[in-house]
Amino acid sequence: MDLELFDEEQVKKEAKNHTLYLNSVLGIVAFTLGLTCVSMPNTTKASIITLGIIIPLVIQAFKYFPPEITALRKLYKETQNPEVKKTLKELENKYYGFKSMLIGNFIYIYGFSFYLLVLLVPGLSAYINKI
Repeated sequence: MDLELFDEEQVKKEAKNHTLYLNSVLGIVAFTLGLTCVSMPNTTKASIITLGIIIPLVIQAFKYFPPEITALRKLYKETQNPEVKKTLKELENKYYGFKSMLIGNFIYIYGFSFYLLVLLVPGLSAYINKI
């Protein structure tokens, strides 16, 4: 595939902005809200109320996703071109593969996972408060 369809430096910059948003906004806010909910008398109710903050932040995260990757996905879906698929897989693995997501988005993964645990596991707050 002719790689002049997009600028990889631009994709790199947008992937970095996406990672920065996930970590510095969504991850930290989710962790902070989760920690705040643990200190409330009714953890589940508090975490459900805070979904009003988390959901818009999650929706906003989609706006930071590199549009070039989205365009390549759409192009592949329409054309089924194997070279487009190869280029798309290379970009996804380079910027959004398991290793890069785990290392680059640790704060996001930790914060959001903690929030989800607080939301979904009612006895967690009692356990944390005992520590």
